[in-house]
Amino acid sequence: MRPLLWKEMRDLRPMLLGAAALWLVLELLCLNRRFAEGFLTAYLSTMPLVALMAAVGLGAGQMARERASKTLDFLLARPIAPAAIVWIKFLAGSVALALVAAAMFALCYAGPPPQSHNYLIALRSTVGFPQLAAVAFPRLWCVYALTLLLSALVDRTAKAAVAGFGCVLALGTLMEFHRELFPFSNIGAWQPMFVEGFPMGLRLMHDPALFRWTVMVFCALAPLLALAAALLFRRSPGRSLSNRALILGAAALAGLAGLSTYAAANRLPVLSPAGSMEIVPDRSNSSVVMSAGRGMVALAVGANRLEFLDFTDPARPRKAAEVRMPLWTTESLTVSGSQTYIMGSKKALPVDEIQIAIASPTPAGAVEFAEPVRLDKWDEGRFAGSIAASGQFAFVDVVRQRQCRIEVYDLSPGASPRQAAAVLVDEIVPQPWGKHEEIFVAGAMQMRLQGQFLYVTSPSALTAIDIRDPGRPVVASRTEYHAPILSMYGARRELASDGRWLLEAESLLQVWNVYDLADPAHPALRGHAPLNGYGDVAGSGPVLFQPWRDGLMEFHAASGGLEALRYLTDGRDNSIWTFAVADGAVYTWKRVEDRAFVSAYRVNR
Repeated sequence: MRPLLWKEMRDLRPMLLGAAALWLVLELLCLNRRFAEGFLTAYLSTMPLVALMAAVGLGAGQMARERASKTLDFLLARPIAPAAIVWIKFLAGSVALALVAAAMFALCYAGPPPQSHNYLIALRSTVGFPQLAAVAFPRLWCVYALTLLLSALVDRTAKAAVAGFGCVLALGTLMEFHRELFPFSNIGAWQPMFVEGFPMGLRLMHDPALFRWTVMVFCALAPLLALAAALLFRRSPGRSLSNRALILGAAALAGLAGLSTYAAANRLPVLSPAGSMEIVPDRSNSSVVMSAGRGMVALAVGANRLEFLDFTDPARPRKAAEVRMPLWTTESLTVSGSQTYIMGSKKALPVDEIQIAIASPTPAGAVEFAEPVRLDKWDEGRFAGSIAASGQFAFVDVVRQRQCRIEVYDLSPGASPRQAAAVLVDEIVPQPWGKHEEIFVAGAMQMRLQGQFLYVTSPSALTAIDIRDPGRPVVASRTEYHAPILSMYGARRELASDGRWLLEAESLLQVWNVYDLADPAHPALRGHAPLNGYGDVAGSGPVLFQPWRDGLMEFHAASGGLEALRYLTDGRDNSIWTFAVADGAVYTWKRVEDRAFVSAYRVNR
């Protein structure tokens, strides 16, 4: 057996020497910071695919090459069991794969410390080489063992490679269909290789239980695949699968994928809109901001166009009013009672002004504007761009001199708008890698109004603010937050709530932090749930909604997890741009080519 093992290592020597030479050259080149930044930016995104190709290529030739070159007959004539031949090849290939994979993983840590690549900073500051190898190598090992099994069944290396890639692709596709069937499952953590790239690996590093399970399962599966290869080869070492058998296998995988597609498309009950109307889209293809209340939908289309749509009778919607706002750019808006508060910037000299415009549609089809609230000059206050309203009070998140604040404005009719109060929730700490302050402002604060409490995320906390007296808000609790990666300090953490649970998005880790609101003044972390996509989430009563496929997915939180309930779609083939939830109804805005549609769904349960 020892001579056969050394033969295998000699056969693999050219590949190992070539990989070592390439690794050494790249390591030396990465000593140059400029080359390292450019190379590693591309390498991090392509490394999973390159590693997958290496595993498949290594396993594809070990058995099929011997059969094609007729050297397999020589091996079988020696006094050694056929199964032992497979095990020796598996052992030699595993060692070679470990060396190649180690070199590939080591390149992620090559060169001087990065200064501008966030993912690379995150990888080096959070995941060490041993952790990265522990996450990725068991998957590569399984792919290699699967390809070795296929190599033992065919007579050409190319056939084994194509079959290996086909099986890995089929498994990945079936897992994606599983995600469509069960959107909040952890199926992404079980992919043969990181098709989701670095974020999934980072998430496994921060979920010890999931990390242990995936490593143990993949490490057990690789020897089992090698055992299957040994048993099949021992039974008929001189035979191989015909082309017809391979075609039938490919057809079976395609049929299974088609069946999964049908199951995924019909798994959730479908809810059609109660009414829909076509509106004229903005030709500049710019963003759309939407809010709703009491059957009235407010739309900011483009930079300065404001529309009001009456969906009191969803079956017969109508345009209630439309107005242009010259020199205006809308950031966000919210409907409260009969008034709509529009936060944005107005062109002015010497610099633009941040204002809250107050609009009310009239029965005659006009729009009346009250005296606006002038918040600040654009260069004096940096606004995160969101606004919430409770009664006659508006809440605005703002960053002033690195202080994260919630400012409250009294917008009572008949009185001059004024600032009623301000609450300090956090302070931004300058970071050593020199991230621009504008990046902090874009996502440093997010807020969600739920009942009599305002929940605010900031770089280092989740804060609950009691607004039972809106003019005198009080901080009820502050839950400390520590970014899982130093370079992601100040990253956006979206909030959603159904009244019973509060969800906080960790986009980089692809999870929701699920908080229990049994005591709304003190949210209590109860668990984590997979984050399905990156779209906005909004709630209505006990359910939540999120863009999904060509419509919305209705889901709810229960026992620290999430469960999909219904699929809201109008049947048009395009994704939803924005949506709003109010008073037991959901309103969506969708653009299909040069046409735009607003649809209303009744979602009362």
